[in-house]
Amino acid sequence: MKSRSMSRLCVLLTAAFLFFQPGIAANARESGAFPAITPGDAARKYAGLPAVQTDSWETLAEIALWASGSDAATSAQSMSLLKMDIADLAASPDLPENTRERGEYVLTFIHTRYLKQYSWSQTRLDEILLYGRYNCVSSAVLYMLMAASIGLDVQGVATKDHAFATVRTDTGSIDVETTNRYGFDPGNRKEFHDDFGASTGFAYVPARHYRDRIQLNRLELVSLILSNRIAELERGRNYAAAVPLAVDRAALLEGKSTAAASFFPDPKKDLTDRLLNYGATLLRDGQEEDAFSWAILVNVKYPDPARWEEFNYAALHNLVVKLLRKSDVSAAEAAYERLSSRVSPKNAEKVKILISETLKRQ
Repeated sequence: MKSRSMSRLCVLLTAAFLFFQPGIAANARESGAFPAITPGDAARKYAGLPAVQTDSWETLAEIALWASGSDAATSAQSMSLLKMDIADLAASPDLPENTRERGEYVLTFIHTRYLKQYSWSQTRLDEILLYGRYNCVSSAVLYMLMAASIGLDVQGVATKDHAFATVRTDTGSIDVETTNRYGFDPGNRKEFHDDFGASTGFAYVPARHYRDRIQLNRLELVSLILSNRIAELERGRNYAAAVPLAVDRAALLEGKSTAAASFFPDPKKDLTDRLLNYGATLLRDGQEEDAFSWAILVNVKYPDPARWEEFNYAALHNLVVKLLRKSDVSAAEAAYERLSSRVSPKNAEKVKILISETLKRQ
């Protein structure tokens, strides 16, 4: 994406907080159920692995397929294809010994064998393996897996709207713009600059612009698959479905994430944004009581007192104003008495004044 409006979805590094934005559609909930706020079994499994294990290409491939939302059969098929092609790569008689040449060889290999159609929203690893559709995230993850499998030291790079890879070689660290077959060491390739912007709409951010890019470890790079899926769900206003993905992503990266930038926010803060975005749909649908219940539920597990205080104040204010507009002052007073303890005394007093002023006008 190019901005927080999510007009682009190549990399989600943060999504706009939607709490006070107008026009947010509410998500239907079956039988009053809220989205899951406990990490799923797979997320807990991967989160419990030591960092050295989550740095191996095989484990990362498994995590990437899970993050892609693949079912068991698709994951098995995708993993089988990946392993066969990695075996082909390793056995290739043309595979160079020099690390720089190896890094470029891998890029040529994945473009020849996999990358058929660029699609800015196609972030899933299974889709790239099975059908050849890719974006910056899925192609960077694939490059990382293939290169790591033959012993190269590969990490990720994120910018505000894009992702790519970097490989450590005998001559230093080299950028790899994986969406383009000429993207190895792109700053020195005329063919790359002629083709890259026209095909993707993005601009390459060179290493010297260090404030505009951030290094990601391998697991952080894989986590962008989840980030993109979250962005796509919220772009479609499916805030309820985005919550469990954000919960899983925060669990996956806990203790294993070191990146910190405006375009790669702390996973816990990013999760709180998703929780609040879903809560905002309850407020916009006039479900203030459910909004209070949601706030109580999540604030115990993922506390953020200041932000949830603001949310609870909005819920109490909205409910009381709605009742006052119906000229049901007694119901407004009852709601205030029942719920005012959930906000600070200062905010409670603001709502009490609304009721008092309404009574004076009667």
